[in-house]
Amino acid sequence: MIFSANGTNAAKNCTATFQAVGDYTLAVTVQDVPGLTVVSQIKVRVVQSPSSLTLNPAAATLAMNAAQTFTVTVLDQFNQSMASPITWSANGGGTINTSGVFTATTAVGSPFVVSASSAGLSDTSGVTVTRAFASVSLSNLSQTYDGSPKPVSVSTTPTVQGVSVLYAGSSTPPTNAGSYSVSASVVDPNYQGTASGTLVIAADEWKLWKNTYFTAPEQAAGLATDLADPDADGFSNLAEYALGANPRLFTAPLTGLMDTGGFSISFTRPANLPGIHYAAEASGNLSAWSPVPLEIGFPGAVETVRARDPFG
Repeated sequence: MIFSANGTNAAKNCTATFQAVGDYTLAVTVQDVPGLTVVSQIKVRVVQSPSSLTLNPAAATLAMNAAQTFTVTVLDQFNQSMASPITWSANGGGTINTSGVFTATTAVGSPFVVSASSAGLSDTSGVTVTRAFASVSLSNLSQTYDGSPKPVSVSTTPTVQGVSVLYAGSSTPPTNAGSYSVSASVVDPNYQGTASGTLVIAADEWKLWKNTYFTAPEQAAGLATDLADPDADGFSNLAEYALGANPRLFTAPLTGLMDTGGFSISFTRPANLPGIHYAAEASGNLSAWSPVPLEIGFPGAVETVRARDPFG
């Protein structure tokens, strides 16, 4: 304790300065010239009084849905820590509880301000909320051509507002057979995430062939069915397809060749046409039939095939 004046007549007006909290007894002794004295006492209790408040940390960055704990240091008039009731608030971005735990619920509008106040004192901290990560999964990456667009399937965890999907850089899902790079990016102010893959559209040669020669209305009308013969040349669509012929133009009938060794029929066909099986049979009485081997000549994109039934 410090007295502004003591032991002199000037002490009749004295200021006592306390340096710590506690209970004090102040005694005053007054003495006259002959030496007579009188003593008086007073009890004084010095209590803590808040003088400063500091919020920590001064700034924080956290992802959406994450939590950040803030703490407050309150110092008294003697620069000693003291307990004091704290009032918390946040101007957005999430909620803060009575323990100073801020939970981010949105990144929209970031950065935000967290405030703490007590006994007329206050302090603030800046809070930046970043977008949380969402996992992105791609599926339906293997499909078969049928003439319609082939979008992939996209799912996210958690569910987000939207996902942007690009197919080889285009937002339009591809239709034709082939391989296409796929990239997906989350479109959401609170989430971020990406995924990539490859969409493979397998060729359906039969469907491609029908789409080449028949319009959608013609297909709907049945003009492109397997057994239809739109050019009335005696070959069905399926036969025209197997022979690599045009179903809208006349196809000459297959003719046989008889020589001294046997009877044969030759035709051309596209090589390795998927889904088509070629077979030939021969009969001497049109009742009992036997398979005839097929001979491949002049291999290439278009093959020459001969079915030969030898005599004997």
